[in-house]
Amino acid sequence: MLDRAMNIWVENVTAGGVILTDLLIKEKAKVFAELFGSAPLASLPEERAKLHQLLSRFTPDQIYNIDETGLYYRMPPNQTLSFKPVLGQKKDKTRITVLLGTNAIGTDKLKPWVIGNSKRPRPLSRVNFNHLPVHYRGNPKAWMNSEIFEEVLLDMDRHFRLQNKRILLLIDNAPSHFDPNYHPPEDEMEDLESTSTGTSQNQGRRRRRQPNISRLQLTHVEVAFLLPNTTSHLQPLDAGIIASFKNHYKRNYCRHMLELFEKDINKEKINIKESIDYLTDAWENVTEETIHNCWIKTGILPSSTNEDITDATQAQREKIDDEVANINQIIRELGATEDPRGAVLADAINDYFLDLEKEIPTEDVLDDNDIVRLIQEEMCDGEINEIDSEKEEIQVSLDNALKSIQTWISFFEQQQSDEFNIDDLYIFKKYFKITKRLEFQSKKQIQITQFF
Repeated sequence: MLDRAMNIWVENVTAGGVILTDLLIKEKAKVFAELFGSAPLASLPEERAKLHQLLSRFTPDQIYNIDETGLYYRMPPNQTLSFKPVLGQKKDKTRITVLLGTNAIGTDKLKPWVIGNSKRPRPLSRVNFNHLPVHYRGNPKAWMNSEIFEEVLLDMDRHFRLQNKRILLLIDNAPSHFDPNYHPPEDEMEDLESTSTGTSQNQGRRRRRQPNISRLQLTHVEVAFLLPNTTSHLQPLDAGIIASFKNHYKRNYCRHMLELFEKDINKEKINIKESIDYLTDAWENVTEETIHNCWIKTGILPSSTNEDITDATQAQREKIDDEVANINQIIRELGATEDPRGAVLADAINDYFLDLEKEIPTEDVLDDNDIVRLIQEEMCDGEINEIDSEKEEIQVSLDNALKSIQTWISFFEQQQSDEFNIDDLYIFKKYFKITKRLEFQSKKQIQITQFF
């Protein structure tokens, strides 16, 4: 029924001159699935049984799920610490796509992938990308695409090959997880299901659009695609893991804004580098218990009983409630300050958090202008994207770095708290020596060049 409805809809809208994208088709399919009265829900028990059989070949620490989420990483510019509306300024929709991944017991949270709208944003212009706590990529719309997703899979395969660990990876069948230009050979064709209209019957053949996984030659990652329109029920990341991640991000954002407010610093927005730091911390704070409960909640783990699912669902609900209560407490404290601006900022943060709760697209097909801009960035060989309005990070001099490290070492040595473990002090002294050597080499080079 769904296929028939989609065929009619596509014929109807294309006749009117509408250009369809994969994302639009996918969203429309979801609408029709709901209108047909829980068509996907009817298939959930069967799909869970299939997954039980598949997952039983692996131990829980070998079963992984990855998924993307969209994130408006900062408040609109018309709500700042100056609390003066900026007339005529559009609402800031600066957003990124974040890909998260973890195994079924939460003991291995993968390094996040972040996709921004610039290949090298100004705040990251002086940063060694290899030192970032995330994999950063950029394209004009900050969306996942098949090229980046293939890079994700290859990186995972390399990662687990080095560990000599074979894993099962569950993913949804989003368009970006497929190669739209790939067509299987004739022997991979499948029969089109018969559809009846009155007394006539139409049968045919169709090509399945397959993920171009085979040509990647993955050796340690086995990919399994979840049934369309069931991911909200069967995908662990969608069962509360991403929600917990966003709650921790909200908490970090609240603390950031509260600190600026208390110091009376008028700063309009956080930048992409700060956002990466906050989202990395947020991901680190998603607990193993939360992750494991979300996997159990989906009912796809072979060992999970109905009682386990009920308990995990209740525990996850209580966990989310606690996280939300913690965030609301910070906002209430901000709004209760004697400074009337605190209440204004609290309201602005609440409005921003409503945006964070909305479903944000994480993929689409690039239009001609996007492609041109992407090629221009590649021709610049990684130069900063001039469209990026964020400020460039100031380069730290060797002299300032040395002074800062020395100050920190002195501070460390003066502390009485057991939290400052003296065994950790060698790390700072190590980097002090390295920086000192770099400074010496730099001065030596300057002296040599004076003779020429």
